[in-house]
Amino acid sequence: MQLRVEVLEPRQGATIRAGREASVRVSARDVAGEGQLAGLGYVVRQALGGVTVDSSVIRFAARADSTHTFLFTVPATLPGNTQLHLYGIAFGPATESRLTDVLGILVSQ
Repeated sequence: MQLRVEVLEPRQGATIRAGREASVRVSARDVAGEGQLAGLGYVVRQALGGVTVDSSVIRFAARADSTHTFLFTVPATLPGNTQLHLYGIAFGPATESRLTDVLGILVSQ
């Protein structure tokens, strides 16, 4: 089984205002076509120190592909110019998973 995952939204280098809601759209597919994709998710961490800001996962019956839009609120307490790292996640059966490359987001006030 081979999973492929990408973050469709936000784009690399996006700026998101502190205290505002942001969409995270994650898409994944089972490249082998075996219908083994069993979930999607994301994690947002501060670039400095790696503190997790937010994360979410949705699990579903195994399928070949899926796209899901998540919402998270950028904490109002984050100062402007804080760099965040976002990763999309695809889940297969058991403990199988794949992460996207890091996507950089900038927080503005």
